[in-house]
Amino acid sequence: MKHDLKTETLLRYLEGRLPVSEREAVRGKLAASAALREELEALRRMQGLLRTAVDESSIGAVRPFLADRVVRRLRTPQTAPAGEEVISGMLSGLFRPFIAFAMVLILALALYNFVTHDYDVKRSAAEAVFGLPPVTLATAYDLQL
Repeated sequence: MKHDLKTETLLRYLEGRLPVSEREAVRGKLAASAALREELEALRRMQGLLRTAVDESSIGAVRPFLADRVVRRLRTPQTAPAGEEVISGMLSGLFRPFIAFAMVLILALALYNFVTHDYDVKRSAAEAVFGLPPVTLATAYDLQL
């Protein structure tokens, strides 16, 4: 005998989410139909299987969502830096003296250019620091610009 109940209604009945009037109507149809009782029993077994598949021991095996992993990572103390952090720390410590030396060398060369070149025309700061000749009409004419 074919029944007219939807699977959704049976699931709501199984979970206890039907209003009292609908629940009584489903009980009456269940009493009258063996096929409907078999379908309800199959849904009940499926629900049991799903519950056993997601028990407390298997929840830890499921990968948590990204936000949960980030929060857990932020709450755990960092024990040792990663290998990349160690290498970058060593390299920055190694190159700091070279960077300082290069900066001092650049400043010394700029000061040398500023002091040693003496032109009769007033020079800009950039020309003096970089040792450039002053830009005048005569230099432009000489360079044939």
